[in-house]
Amino acid sequence: MSSDTVANLQNLRDRSNRLIDNFAKSLSDENTEGVLNLIKDEEFFLCLEDVSSNLIPIISGYLTENNLKNKPQLFECCEKLLNVIATHYRAEEALLDFIEQAECPENDTKFCAILKPLGTILQKMTGYRDRSLKWCLNMIKLHISELPLPENYNFEGDEVILVETDLAVFRIVNVYQEILTFFTPFIAEVSLKTSENRNENQRQLLLSLLISLLGKPFSHLEVEDNKSKRRTLAKEILKRISDLTGNLFYYFKYIEQRMLKGPVQSSETLLDESKNYYLYEDRDLFAAEEMISDLAYANYYYLIIGLDLELGSVPCVYDPQYILHNSLYLSSCMLRNSEYVLIWKGLQLAEAALVKVEEFTVDKDVLELKIYESFVQDLSQVMIYCDAREKRERALKVFNLYLNIFTMEAKYLLILHLYDLFSHSGLLSYLTTVVKDCVVKCLDSDPVDPSFMGKRIFALLMKACKMPFATSVDLVEISDEIIAGLNLIRFLVIRDKTNVTGIWDYTAKLKTDFLKPLRGALDITRSHYELKIKDLADQSKLDKSQGKNCGSKLDDEVNVTVGGETLPTVPSKEKIQFCLHAINAFDVVESILIRVNECIDNRKIESQCFRGIWTSYAARADQKHNLAVQEPRSESSSNETDAEYENSIRSKILNAAIDFVPDLGWSKQAISAGAESVGYPGVIHGMFPNGGADLVQHFYSKCNKDLAHHLKSEALAIKDDSSKMRKPSEVYVKDALETRLRMLIPYKKTWPQAMGLMALPPNVPTALANLLTLVDDICYYAGDRSVDFNWYARRIVVAGIYKATELYMLQDNSTDHYQTWKFLERRIEDAAQLHRALSAAPGPPDLHQAAEAVSAAFVTARNILGLNWNR
Repeated sequence: MSSDTVANLQNLRDRSNRLIDNFAKSLSDENTEGVLNLIKDEEFFLCLEDVSSNLIPIISGYLTENNLKNKPQLFECCEKLLNVIATHYRAEEALLDFIEQAECPENDTKFCAILKPLGTILQKMTGYRDRSLKWCLNMIKLHISELPLPENYNFEGDEVILVETDLAVFRIVNVYQEILTFFTPFIAEVSLKTSENRNENQRQLLLSLLISLLGKPFSHLEVEDNKSKRRTLAKEILKRISDLTGNLFYYFKYIEQRMLKGPVQSSETLLDESKNYYLYEDRDLFAAEEMISDLAYANYYYLIIGLDLELGSVPCVYDPQYILHNSLYLSSCMLRNSEYVLIWKGLQLAEAALVKVEEFTVDKDVLELKIYESFVQDLSQVMIYCDAREKRERALKVFNLYLNIFTMEAKYLLILHLYDLFSHSGLLSYLTTVVKDCVVKCLDSDPVDPSFMGKRIFALLMKACKMPFATSVDLVEISDEIIAGLNLIRFLVIRDKTNVTGIWDYTAKLKTDFLKPLRGALDITRSHYELKIKDLADQSKLDKSQGKNCGSKLDDEVNVTVGGETLPTVPSKEKIQFCLHAINAFDVVESILIRVNECIDNRKIESQCFRGIWTSYAARADQKHNLAVQEPRSESSSNETDAEYENSIRSKILNAAIDFVPDLGWSKQAISAGAESVGYPGVIHGMFPNGGADLVQHFYSKCNKDLAHHLKSEALAIKDDSSKMRKPSEVYVKDALETRLRMLIPYKKTWPQAMGLMALPPNVPTALANLLTLVDDICYYAGDRSVDFNWYARRIVVAGIYKATELYMLQDNSTDHYQTWKFLERRIEDAAQLHRALSAAPGPPDLHQAAEAVSAAFVTARNILGLNWNR
C-alpha cells in the first residue's frame, strides 16, 4: 500500500472521528440546529459509511420517553438523523445496526421510533427482502413477548372502567399501532385486493406475523367495547389479514392438525421445484406452535366467530360441524387459563360455534374425536371452580347448548361417559336432571325413541344411583347427586305406568344396590351429626360455666392453613348451625327415599302428595335443634294435611328468600338461596312456578298482614284505655300508609322489578286483590263502616294515594324519605278538601250521577293499577 493511500485512509479516519465527536457533543448540548447543519455538510455523506455504525447507537440513546415528553425538538432531531442514515447508508449493514438498537424490551419509545428507519431500509430491498423481513419479524415478536400483561380483571361492575386506566393496556395498544403502521406498505405490496405483486413468501411471512400478534399479550385485552381503541386495533389487524388471504378460515387445517396430531396435506399443487421452499416455509410458519401459538389462533377465531368481525370475508362453504370441532379445540385453549378475559372469550367462541349447529344433528361418530371430551372437562372446571358468577352461569349455558346438538343416540353415549368423567356432586346431579329431560323427550316422541329405554336407562341409573361407599360415609358432600338419583327413580316409576322405559324390570336391583344401602348410610350419618351437635352444645355450656371467652377445645381440634396462614377456627355456634343444615338435607333425602319405596311397593302414583316428596320429615329439623338449645318444642300435628304441610314449607322458604332480595332481586335465584339457607335443596324453587312473582305476592301479603296486626293492636289499645284519643281520619290514614310504605324501603332498589312482575297480565288479579285488601284494612280501622257509595269512593281514593306515593318514593333520595311523607300529606289533604266540597254541595243525591261517579272511580282505579287495556 502506497504512502498516499495510507495518508488518505488516516485522513478519512480523522475526519470520521471528528464528525462522530461533533455529533456526540451537539446532541449532548441539545444543539439540534448544529446537528442538522452537520448532515447538510458534504463531508457527512463522504464519511457516512464509516461513521454510521457508530452514530446509530449514539443517536438511539436519546430516543427515550423523557425526551419525547420534555425535549420534543431533540427527539425529532434524532428521528430525522436516523432516517437520513437509513436512506443513504448501505441497507445490509444498516439493517443489522438498527435491529440491534431495537432490541430494548423496556423502552417502547425507542423501539417504535426505530421502526420508521427500519421500514425505509426494507423498502430499499426490493429483490432480496425475505431474509431481512424475517429478522425484523423476529425482533418484533421478541419485543411484544416482553410486554406486560394487563391486570386479571373480572369485567364486572366498576372493573370495566379500570381497563382504560391500566398502563399495560396502554403500552400494548401503542406498540401494536406502531407495528401495524410499520407493516402497512409491505402489506399493500402483496395485497390480494389492491396489488398484482404475487411475492408469496412475503405474503406468508406477513400473514404469520399478523396472526401471531393476536396471541399473548393482545389475547388478554377485552375488545367487546365498540368504541375502544382495543376493538379498533383488532379490526385493523383482521382487515390486513383479510387483505392478504382470500379465506380467513383457511388456517383451520393447521388447527385440525394440532388437534389430531397428524400431518397437514397441502391443497396447493407444485408447479415447479422452486416452489418447494415456499410450501415448506408456509407449512412451518402456520403449523409450528413456536410460530403461531394456540392462543393466537384462538383469539383470531374468537374475533371472527365470537364477535363477527370480518365474517363477511369468509366463504359460505364450511360445514358448521367442521367449524365447531376446531372452535371447541381453541375454546379449550382459552378455558384452561386462569385469566377471566380468556375464560370469557373461550365461552363466547364455543357458544357462537354451537349456535351455528342445528339441534339434534351431530351423530355419535364425532365423539371419537378427543376434543369432545377434553372440551367438556375444561368447561366443567369453569362451571365448578371459577369464582366469577357470570362466567359460571355462561359456562352452564354453553354446556346445555353442547348437549343439545347431539342426536338422542349420541347424547346417551355422551352422558354415559360423562358420569365416569365427572366427579363433582353438583355436576353429577345436574347430569341426572338432563337424563330425566331426555327420557321425557323420548316418551313424548311418536313413535317412542328407544335411546333412553330398556337396558340403556338401567345403565344410566346404575351411574346416577351408585353407592360406591361404605354405609359409614358422610353423605353431606354427595347429597345433591343422591337427591337427583332418587328423583329420577321417582319420576320413572310415577310417569311410566306401562313399563315403556323398562324401569319396573330393574326396581329389585335398585332396591338391593342403592335404596337399602342408602337407608343404612342415612341412619349412621344422621346419628353421627346428632351426637356431634350434643357434644358441641355440652362443650359450649362447659365453656360458659368456666367463664371462657376463647374458642372451645373442640374448636381447636382442626386448623386449616391456606398460603401458609392459619385460618380462624369456626365457632361452636356456627358448627351447630352447619350440623342442623346437614340434618335438614338428610330429612329431604329420607323423605324422597320413603316416597320412592312407596311408589315401588304400591306401583301407583300419588302425584298430589308433595308432603311425601319434600316435607314429610320437616318437623325432624326442629327436634335436632332441640339437641343444641335444650328447649323442647312440640311437633306439628300428625293430622296436618298435605296442603297445610306444603303451605308451611312454602312460607318458610319464601320468608327466608326475602333476605336475599336486595342482592338477587325478586327471582328464582333468591328463592333457591332462601331454600338452601333453611336446609332445602336449591332445586326446590320448582314449587314456585311463577318464580319471582310468587315471592312478590308473598311479601305483599305478609306486609299487609303485619300492617293489619299493627292497626288492630292500636285499635284495641284505644278501646282498653279511654284516656287515649283517637286520631282524626286523615291523620290515621296518613300514618297507616306511611307505615306500609316504610316496609318497602329495605327493598327499594329492587322494588321496580317487583312492580313490573305484578303488572304482567297473569299477575294483575293478584296485585289488585293485594291492593284492595290493603286499603280496605286501612279504611276499616280508620272507622269507615259505610255500606253505600262512600265505601267504594274512599277505598279508590286511598288506593290512588298509595300507588302515587309509592312511585314518588322510588325516586326520592331525601333523608328518611322526608319529601315522600310531605307528598303523602299533600295528597291526603287534597282528598280531604275534595270530600268536604262534595259533602257541602246542595241538592238531593242523583242516583244516575252516583252510578257515573262509581264507574269513573273504578276507571281511575284501573288507570292507577295499569289495568285500563282494551279487551
